[in-house]
Amino acid sequence: STLMEGDGTTANVTVNVNRPAPVDIMLNVAVITTDPKSATEGTDYTIDSKRLTIGVGQSSGTITLRGRDDEGNEGNEYIDLMLSVVGDLPSGWTLGSQATHRVTLQDNDLSVGFEEARQTLVEGSAASISVPVTINQSPSGVINLNLTVMGEGDDTVAMSGSGNDYIVVADSVTFPANANETQRTQNITVNISNDSDAELEERIVLTLSDMDNSLTNSGFSLGQATHTIVIPPNDNTVSVASTSASTLAESSGTATVAVSVDKPPLSAISLTVTGSMGEGDALAGTDYNLPGTLTIGAGQSSGEIMLTGMDDELKEGGESFTLTFEGSLPEGWSFVNSSGSTVMSLTHSMTLLDDDLVTGFVTSTSMLAAPTSAQALKTYNLEISLPSSPAAEVTLTAMKTGGTASFGAIGETFLSSGSSVTFPANATGEDLTQTLALRILSGTAGKTLELTLTDGGTLTAGGNNFTLDSPTHTVTITNP
Repeated sequence: STLMEGDGTTANVTVNVNRPAPVDIMLNVAVITTDPKSATEGTDYTIDSKRLTIGVGQSSGTITLRGRDDEGNEGNEYIDLMLSVVGDLPSGWTLGSQATHRVTLQDNDLSVGFEEARQTLVEGSAASISVPVTINQSPSGVINLNLTVMGEGDDTVAMSGSGNDYIVVADSVTFPANANETQRTQNITVNISNDSDAELEERIVLTLSDMDNSLTNSGFSLGQATHTIVIPPNDNTVSVASTSASTLAESSGTATVAVSVDKPPLSAISLTVTGSMGEGDALAGTDYNLPGTLTIGAGQSSGEIMLTGMDDELKEGGESFTLTFEGSLPEGWSFVNSSGSTVMSLTHSMTLLDDDLVTGFVTSTSMLAAPTSAQALKTYNLEISLPSSPAAEVTLTAMKTGGTASFGAIGETFLSSGSSVTFPANATGEDLTQTLALRILSGTAGKTLELTLTDGGTLTAGGNNFTLDSPTHTVTITNP
């Protein structure tokens, strides 16, 4: 509905119920003023009452607004009303979905100007934007307005022209004499470029002015003379580069891990880098050296860190670990994982390759309980491992080299699965550990057994490069 500005003008807003009220229904009338073009109560208009009662048997009630005159050239403004219930509604009654209503307060001053002061357009969401300029009454003569444009921005000024941020199609606005309702709105078209530059918020400010005194001569004045188009930053992404290394050699090996951006940043981005500390993980500072910070410089497309392996004499095999990159990003930027999903931080999985290519018993000694007389014998597994996948099959054989327990098919101790273990070519995971099944007879408590592994040449055959280390394992048999 519409309320004309001016003393003595009125507008009635009707509130309906879908059947006669069984009791008095009381409603509050609130005014919402969140719109930049909201009219000011008491200055631009008044409301007779903000409490509405629909009496028993009635089907409607009326809210009356009264206009007030002023000399301000404001253009049209809005009065937004919202209903709420006072107390309880009758059983089975609810407040309907149409609980709000907008009244347009028409300016009675002869004015022309932008319909809105500001609007926002995300770069890439549309190729152009229309900015309406309106005149509140039909002029008797032609009105010509100059249009000037200026770019603004936080660190980046929006630039006009082909290949830049925007193009304003017109440089003037004209309203014809005796303009009809359609002609009383003229649209300025602004073409927005979706460029590849990393930018902060940019703004395009349009300003109207009287070109040839035609505005003044017609008795009109400028209302909303400026309009700002806000272009927020694009979604710029930060991710781990696909070229990043996934393995690191233990002995002074190096590996480069890079983080890339889809657009060079205006200022440097600094990320904190940490390594995982889970059970079995390679640890930064113990197994490898890790720089604590990765920096992507201003205008650069990526930044990188170099990890260095640290040597030790432990047979650990390949150890995994995960790098985490986190930190504050500029407005409009986000971390993106390899699947393209937005995440809170970046992660990158790596494996530390053990350069101690040695094999042998996993432990050098064990204390094994003899079986009870009722059990007759007990079986224990002695583990033998390879640190990495062999290029060719590896076979190791165990033989007795010491101890007081007899050994062999009819001895107090014997290997039920045979005296040899075989690692298949290209073995991985669980296949890199094999077992010898050692059986112990009862009555052997206090005795010992020393087993030594021997190789028939398979450790260095077929591309293998292993060394037999920890070849001896001593078993002490304890009481049951």
